Amino acid sequence: MPNLQELWRPITNNFSPVKQVRVEDVERFFVDRNEADPVRSLIASWKLECQLSIGQPTPYTALLTGHIGSGKSSELLRLGYELANDFFAVWFDAEASLWTETTNHFDVILAMGVAVHAAAQRATLQPDPRLLETFIRSLAKLVRRFEDRKGYRLEAAQLLRQVFAVVLVTGALAAGGLPAALPAGAFLYGAEKVAKTARVELNVQDTHIRELSSLPNRAEVLGALNAIIADIEQKAQKPLLILVDGLDKVPPSRAELLFVKNDILAAPACALVYAAPIEFSYRSASERRPTDLFGAQRMLPNPAVHQRPPRGEGWKASRDPNEAGLSVMRKVAAKRIEANGRTTGEVITPMHWIYWHA
Repeated sequence: MPNLQELWRPITNNFSPVKQVRVEDVERFFVDRNEADPVRSLIASWKLECQLSIGQPTPYTALLTGHIGSGKSSELLRLGYELANDFFAVWFDAEASLWTETTNHFDVILAMGVAVHAAAQRATLQPDPRLLETFIRSLAKLVRRFEDRKGYRLEAAQLLRQVFAVVLVTGALAAGGLPAALPAGAFLYGAEKVAKTARVELNVQDTHIRELSSLPNRAEVLGALNAIIADIEQKAQKPLLILVDGLDKVPPSRAELLFVKNDILAAPACALVYAAPIEFSYRSASERRPTDLFGAQRMLPNPAVHQRPPRGEGWKASRDPNEAGLSVMRKVAAKRIEANGRTTGEVITPMHWIYWHA
């Protein structure tokens, strides 16, 4: 008979709201909020939108917003898993790889290029290292020019160790050069998570963003990034999809700079989905909106466990349970409890079972 610590430690760890989402967690714990209703399912509708975008002149771009802890990371990873047969999908963790408090467009673009190259390396697609070097040199040259840093260099080998990414590969690609031992839907880590002191940062002043993003400069940097993208797409024999997680953690003013005041993050020549702050879901219609630059914006709500309260004089009235939201939360809890070889009946007390089955 386990003691209380032995019983609760693994269960509590499976409910941790702060730890980084792992691929194996998504495979074990993911719950689609509307899996029985494809029309309302975010994953189902998003998957269809991405598939329909293949071959179109403009790549698919979108933002995913929602409260911190609502499940955006899991949703992005699951989307990559669902699209693995259609895209070479790379999930890139900006929170682990960048200083989200100060990051700007060129930090994100740099880490993005390194992430997809590293992911392609791990998938044995043999991406051209010369294209990565050209891309990194183009950014270093801009930094030297506008920040007056003589002799400034960026080392590709060091950057490859500083960026955290995951690539979803499928059995269909195995014949094209991926390791034969990889099962369909296997995830490969493009780089290991690094210490906070080793995160990528060009340290370019925000006042230089407009100069750096002028047509000649952005053409050089984005052209070098797009060459990497084209090389990987040709070798993977499918379009590239980059899922950028973690940018929902940036401060509101920085989010405005990244997603509203400049279109650089929508410019790479591949499908892109970014996690973005929830503030974007509540902007006034009179203000410039992220959808002016990005093709779509989705909100991932927290499941409601009560019906909306009455309005007006009845706002103090008791609220009825929201069965759809409760059903989702029951599935979430059950999956995490059962992952440790327990049943909900062993962990949830009889008093709570009344509400659990209400």
